[in-house]
Amino acid sequence: MLWHHADLASSDRAAWDEDDWDEGVEHCLSHILPAGGVGPVLDIGCGPARLLAPMITLFPMVEFIGLDVSEAMLDHARTRVDVELIHGSVEDVPAELGGAYSVVTFQHLPVDLQVEYVVAVGAALTPSGTFVLQWVADGDSGPLSNPVPVPRMIEWVSAAGLTVEVGKDSRFPTWAWAVATKS
Repeated sequence: MLWHHADLASSDRAAWDEDDWDEGVEHCLSHILPAGGVGPVLDIGCGPARLLAPMITLFPMVEFIGLDVSEAMLDHARTRVDVELIHGSVEDVPAELGGAYSVVTFQHLPVDLQVEYVVAVGAALTPSGTFVLQWVADGDSGPLSNPVPVPRMIEWVSAAGLTVEVGKDSRFPTWAWAVATKS
């Protein structure tokens, strides 16, 4: 069963702040590393391919896959990229991934779904595969804001069998970034 939230699955998401994203995309791309494992790289919560499209340009020899709960977002992404796009959620994370990344997605997911994604990606990564994850570590909880403290995320990622390094974001102080690698 897909996890749906009216705000996340709606077509209105495609239109928000397109121009404001240009600078934010460059900032986010600076945190995403190419995968270290063998296999495709998954963009979790790919939306309209704001990060997926430039990743494909930066790493043309890498196979990318996008995953999103919103078919409307994937329709928009199809106008920007020609890769496999999966309409789904955590149960649809493909196996044998060389890498995965998620940026500006986890904070919108309920906490229990955040941990499910960490576990699913940990299981799907091939040896030396890398998971780059951005999430909100501090702040108030709300319908579209579900912060997870850094120690808790480290616990989840470690329990998923990944070695993790975590850093805070100088531009967005409530954000944290993790680079997790499967041994």
